[in-house]
Amino acid sequence: MREFNENILESLDDGLVVFDEDERVVRWNRALEHFYGVGRGEAIGRPLASVFDTDFVNALRVARSENPRGATLFKVPLARRGRNGDDASPPLVNATVVPLQSPAGPGAIVGSILLLENVTERVRLEEQLQISEKMASIGLLAAGVAHEVNTPLTGISSYTQMLLENADPSDPRSILLAK
Repeated sequence: MREFNENILESLDDGLVVFDEDERVVRWNRALEHFYGVGRGEAIGRPLASVFDTDFVNALRVARSENPRGATLFKVPLARRGRNGDDASPPLVNATVVPLQSPAGPGAIVGSILLLENVTERVRLEEQLQISEKMASIGLLAAGVAHEVNTPLTGISSYTQMLLENADPSDPRSILLAK
């Protein structure tokens, strides 16, 4: 059964961290190793604050204190601790934290489970879609304005051509109509 449970945790596409009541990491899955870049050997046994950046850990603590039964933080930057000069922006994650119940009985909390879903690509695609929608709206507005301007201009042009057909070519006003 233990091996089966391990396989389930390792099969997740999302990052998984289990930490105890003292905020020490006790479990770190392969998916988190890949997208966060910290191996489980580096993370297990260390406090959360030494693995994740301070802003993320503080946001997690606030969420846990406000919602002891579980909370989700949306689109949170997940910068690696000690990496301040990176050119790449940190990945954005949806972070869900829930209490880890003791097998001894209900109500006994022995730690927390933190699930990290990398939403960086989704956020980038949503931003592109919003830009595309804005450009489409601007295109429709421009087409509407062009139609509203062209309709009176067509009338003016038609009447000018009719006047020009009936005008005397020697009349100086005919030159103006031709222009």
